[in-house]
Amino acid sequence: MEILAAMLGCHTYAAFLAEQNASDAARLLDVEHVILQPELARSRATGLGLSSTHAELLVGGLGVLMTNAGPKPGPSVHQSFDNFCDDYLRQFMEQAAFESNEVASEAANTNADMSGSTIEDFTSRPDLLKAEGGRWQVTGEGEVDMDQDPERPFSGDRIYVTVRASFEVSRRIGVTKRFHEVDASLDESWYDADDYDDDGELAT
Repeated sequence: MEILAAMLGCHTYAAFLAEQNASDAARLLDVEHVILQPELARSRATGLGLSSTHAELLVGGLGVLMTNAGPKPGPSVHQSFDNFCDDYLRQFMEQAAFESNEVASEAANTNADMSGSTIEDFTSRPDLLKAEGGRWQVTGEGEVDMDQDPERPFSGDRIYVTVRASFEVSRRIGVTKRFHEVDASLDESWYDADDYDDDGELAT
């Protein structure tokens, strides 16, 4: 039970029980996503005398069980932050970037059509257990690729994007998305001003 409590973000089972008995305790069933805490669980397991290997096996198996045993309908349960990113957050950010007004505005300055978006890295991934004020924000960075019209002058085919998603935190490991914002900028590294005249036409 100690390791189970740690997977749920509590350092001890006693702390977990105290929280369960609190009259104002929030319910994890009411959130969109539950992100388990395997690192805390492994630390708790080794602290109780298990070897690193046994702790890894135990926590891994427990994570699989907890993700598959959640109530349906109910929140999506993710074995770790990385699983949360792979199962949900990356796809959400890629779609948010692709459909954003910010990206559309940058794309309008090109002779290309958007073909897809990719979030390559999560540049800000703060510790969920240390979220302050019940708010947690994750930042992803990537790019939107574009298909260039070969019959029109080249004017850029890549847009860099930054997506920030903010979540409300409940019971340390439950998160619900509240809002997101997108920043976009056209890649102009291909452009050399010396190649163009004052009217923006290619110099001959």
